[in-house]
Amino acid sequence: MGHSIPDEAGGGSDYSLKTRGVIENPNSDRNVEWPPLKSLPAKISHTAKEIFFPDDPLRPFKGQPRSKQLLLGIRYLFPIFEWSRGYSLAKLKGDAIAGLTIASLCIPQVLIWGNFPATGSAD
Repeated sequence: MGHSIPDEAGGGSDYSLKTRGVIENPNSDRNVEWPPLKSLPAKISHTAKEIFFPDDPLRPFKGQPRSKQLLLGIRYLFPIFEWSRGYSLAKLKGDAIAGLTIASLCIPQVLIWGNFPATGSAD
C-alpha cells in the first residue's frame, strides 16, 4: 500500500507501509522498523510512567551522594531556587503587569458570580 505525504516544499513523498514490518521510503536509504510488540502489563506500566513521570525526574538522583540528592530534591520541589538566579527587575515589572491584568479580570467575575443565588431545591 503506497501513501503520499506532503513535504515542506509542497510536493509529495511516497512510502510503503507494511503491516508489522518495515516502513519503506523509496526516497531515502533508511528504513524504519516497527517497535517490538509489548505485553499488556508492559504497555500499562509504560503508559503510567509517561503520564506521571514524563521526564524521569529521578534520573539526576541516581549515583549521587546524599547531600547532592537533598539539594537536587529541594530544587525539584521548589523551582524558585533554580530560576531565581536569572530573575531581573525587568521580569518583575512584566510579572507585576500580568498579575494586575489577571486580577482585574478575575476579581470582578468572582464578585458577580458570588451574588447569584444557588439553584436547586433546599430540602
